[in-house]
Amino acid sequence: MSQRKIEGSFNHSDLKGNNAIQADNVIQSQNISADESEKAFKELFEEISKISNEQQRQQAEFNAEQLKEAVEAKDKSKVQKLLGFLKGSIGTVASLSTIAKFFGLSL
Repeated sequence: MSQRKIEGSFNHSDLKGNNAIQADNVIQSQNISADESEKAFKELFEEISKISNEQQRQQAEFNAEQLKEAVEAKDKSKVQKLLGFLKGSIGTVASLSTIAKFFGLSL
């Protein structure tokens, strides 16, 4: 591997959010605030409670619980799948968009 030198591009920068910087031997992680996550899930369950069809509401509640577990486990592929299921049940609501944002996903 060749010697690389970065001059002035990232030095003293304040990088936030979902950064996708390419480099050798880099591991990136996204920290999710517990308060943000808790608020998003509270809003999600409030939206689900508005579903009038009992069977659809129960399925959405199950999917939301599974989504919460997937978020806690940082399982991006499962999060993406469950977001799709929930979007089909309740549409594109702010809470789903917030949860998707945690993983750099869009609805």
